[in-house]
Amino acid sequence: SENADLNGDVEAEDELDPEEDTPPSTPTRLLGNKKYGKALIRNITGRSINQGDDGGEQNAGSFSRTTRRNRKRAERHSVARELAEVIFLGNGNRQGVMSAWKGGQACPEGMAANEVCSFSESVLAGVFVDEDDSKHTAWRAYNHHHISRTYPSGIRVDSSNYDPMPAWQVGCQVVALNFQTFDTPMRRNYGMFSVNGGCGYVLKPPCLLPGGSTETLERPKTLWVK
Repeated sequence: SENADLNGDVEAEDELDPEEDTPPSTPTRLLGNKKYGKALIRNITGRSINQGDDGGEQNAGSFSRTTRRNRKRAERHSVARELAEVIFLGNGNRQGVMSAWKGGQACPEGMAANEVCSFSESVLAGVFVDEDDSKHTAWRAYNHHHISRTYPSGIRVDSSNYDPMPAWQVGCQVVALNFQTFDTPMRRNYGMFSVNGGCGYVLKPPCLLPGGSTETLERPKTLWVK
């Protein structure tokens, strides 16, 4: 997926070139075309038919018009390669990152800054349950130069939510929740992003920024009010 086309283009493997679509020299002939993996059959009327593997037939002129229309649509939404290389976010090696955390490193050597890793809430809970605080520090350091996304567990069939606070405490930038359920975690999310004019973007505290404090964050606590 790292090399996916940002323009959303789909290469038309079975395109017919109108310039090569010349009248046949004989009433009927079969042209095997290895490039397109199809057979172009010309009947005695001179009409071009594109016959596929399933035996279906499609008029070549109609097929070419569709291809040209798709090309024009792609040209209107083209993105400069230089811009695409800056804004494109690829899938990072999550297992490699977690292995690096066990060794006290923020990320594997050579990992690009635009590679994003997604972690389920079970991974998040495991990091906070573990008595070894080195993973906390490593995850915070990872988020100094990379983007982390956390998401609810797939077994939440009732669309409930996990507590977003631990993810924010290690500096995760994208904490995905089930917005259709306005429970306590969702209320915390609402309160978090009500600041800064409600624009949906909140700056991290200094302790989570590069060069900030390296002290271990306190584990979440529950306060019961009678």
